[in-house]
Amino acid sequence: MNWFVRFFIMGGWEFMSLVLMSGLAVIAFFILLLINRANEEKARYFEKLMRETGRFTLAVGLLGQVIGLYQAMIFIEANGAVAMQTLAAGLRVSSHPTLLGLFFFVLSLLFAVFFQASRKPQLGSA
Repeated sequence: MNWFVRFFIMGGWEFMSLVLMSGLAVIAFFILLLINRANEEKARYFEKLMRETGRFTLAVGLLGQVIGLYQAMIFIEANGAVAMQTLAAGLRVSSHPTLLGLFFFVLSLLFAVFFQASRKPQLGSA
């Protein structure tokens, strides 16, 4: 758990908090989907919310990375030459929100696949 706290803090609490809250919403929508699975209309509604929240989570993570890279470029411009280690560390840290957003996005896709696979197939007349 200590590694996650370091990962979270290094990634910048502003965007990491937004990504984490959105990711927890993905999990909450999946739980609501499971609870309401008998009601087809509600289940589809929560599935859509889960998928859209997963996409939003990825987008927020990408936005966090772009803003982090922009801040790094401002720093490099102001200070001139920077060591490769410093540049690599900045690139690594800027990718934290994207990695967390991608994790929750993939999780939302896996949840959706699980839900689709667990549904009874609709046999229609041809």
